[in-house]
Amino acid sequence: EIGSRILAWARPQQRGRVFDSNGGILFPDGDLIAPDVAYVSRERLPAVPAAFARVIPELVFEIRSAQQHESACRAKVALLVGKGIDVVVYVDPSRRLVEIHRSGSAPVVLGDGDRFTVPDVLPGFGFALDELWPQ
Repeated sequence: EIGSRILAWARPQQRGRVFDSNGGILFPDGDLIAPDVAYVSRERLPAVPAAFARVIPELVFEIRSAQQHESACRAKVALLVGKGIDVVVYVDPSRRLVEIHRSGSAPVVLGDGDRFTVPDVLPGFGFALDELWPQ
């Protein structure tokens, strides 16, 4: 759901690329990591690579699944923040919670009734969190 929303925002004006967990990111230190959703602007990645993208995304989402321990998901969030990604978003559907993480800042916590936006990365993009959760 999140990836398709970002793609619908990015595609018409060719703003950037959206990858799901099948498309790993190869970081400069050699680590290959597959975030649940990643957004990379056209400035950082002008063409889709034939193999894993060698780029630092502007935005990634880690979505906690029912089978995943919270500590494991949070460890991956911390790892991704440490890799230099501008914004790392932790999503916990069971708690209906979203946290926006940036290096050097306390996370911004969002819940029901809040609107997700990151205008510095995705200008004009946003959605009500209530739209994410199954009814």
